Amino acid sequence: MQGTIYKKALIHFKNRVDTFLCHNPHKMFESKEHCLKEYREIIGRILTDNVIPFWLQKTVDSENGGFTLNHSLQGVPGGAANRTMVGQARMLWFFARASRTRFANSHLVLAAHHGYAFMMDHLWDPKHGGFFWEVDHTGRNVTGPFKHALAQSFGIYALGEYARTFEHEEATEFARQAYTLLTEHLRDRIYGGYLECVDRDWSTLTGTVTLYGDAQPDMKTFNTHIHLLEALLLYNKILPGPSVSRNIQQLLNVINGMAGGGAVPVSVSYFKQDWRPCGEPYSQRVNYGHELETIWLEIDAHAALDLPLTKFLQNAHERFCYVLRYGHDHKNGGLYDHGPFNKKANARHKVWWPQAEALLCTLKLYQLTGMSVYINCFAKTLTWITTHQIDWHGGEWFERINELGAACGVKASNWKTPYHNGRALILCDELLDFLLEYGPQQLEHEAKK
Repeated sequence: MQGTIYKKALIHFKNRVDTFLCHNPHKMFESKEHCLKEYREIIGRILTDNVIPFWLQKTVDSENGGFTLNHSLQGVPGGAANRTMVGQARMLWFFARASRTRFANSHLVLAAHHGYAFMMDHLWDPKHGGFFWEVDHTGRNVTGPFKHALAQSFGIYALGEYARTFEHEEATEFARQAYTLLTEHLRDRIYGGYLECVDRDWSTLTGTVTLYGDAQPDMKTFNTHIHLLEALLLYNKILPGPSVSRNIQQLLNVINGMAGGGAVPVSVSYFKQDWRPCGEPYSQRVNYGHELETIWLEIDAHAALDLPLTKFLQNAHERFCYVLRYGHDHKNGGLYDHGPFNKKANARHKVWWPQAEALLCTLKLYQLTGMSVYINCFAKTLTWITTHQIDWHGGEWFERINELGAACGVKASNWKTPYHNGRALILCDELLDFLLEYGPQQLEHEAKK
């Protein structure tokens, strides 16, 4: 792997970025077009030399089907592990989406078909419909039979992408069934939004289940709702209709209402079912990656619904500057993980996925506005990623870089997949291609693509 060459080629970015992004918001790079070409070349190299090879070579399970996601920090397989719907669906989404890019090849196509077969053979509930939460490594034993909104959302997301890429009628039909079950059984018709979790037969959940992070079955979470939004936006591209548009609008309204803790509407993460914020320790922090991910998803939602963007972009800029002020490493680049409202970050490790979401969010905002603050932040984030977050020797990105600069975490798990970074790289590559041809301030591009 030629990682050292690319790392050296990227060091000069640090000298080309303004001293700090927000202090000189109107100053542009010299030879901006030349920089955009460089950015696109670097992003392409990250995909072809770092991200795609790791996931193709390390995770495709030829014995059981699907993908093995249990690799150490060095990328060493850790043996059999249970498989979540979220992890398998994210893998399928990545390989299907990569199969319709300039990086497409037969290996990506085969991996997508491989993932689709496992997901539908083992994670789809043949009796009640919808997707299970988890199965064992063989797929034959269901270890999490309940129906979680996050699992359904990623099922729709993966099926939608697979159907788009391969014009697959069966996948389109399964997506329709999953969407119908989601909206019939998990949409909360009393308080709005969506319930987190129900039993296998879509009845009220009984008993105790283990979910993820701090989430509890009787909560509503910001994370689940933004992923529902991305799923419905993709579903709208394969099976558009008035009911889908209404559900997108309702989700957009719900997400806009998840604000608290200060004058700038950054989001609360955990709520009770009636939308009262949960108390400590659940809701007294801002997740910087989610803030930026939500901005670009809302851009896509506005375009899908043909809503004006001018007022929203003002709000998005305020939220972006909030993240820069409290969650951005001014000296070295990169986003910290989270922090309290209106205070500096107190979780100062740098997780791989917020860096990816920062790339995509800033480039989309630059494309829509032409403001240098966004392209500068994109450049500085890309520099951080290429010089610190990427493992150029072992492949893929490090899960976390701690405050001392040491890599930690794992390379692959049910939550560590190429969904965030792979998606950001693919979409940034396409956005940069558009920017090179047309320049910024083309409001309708990617969200309607």
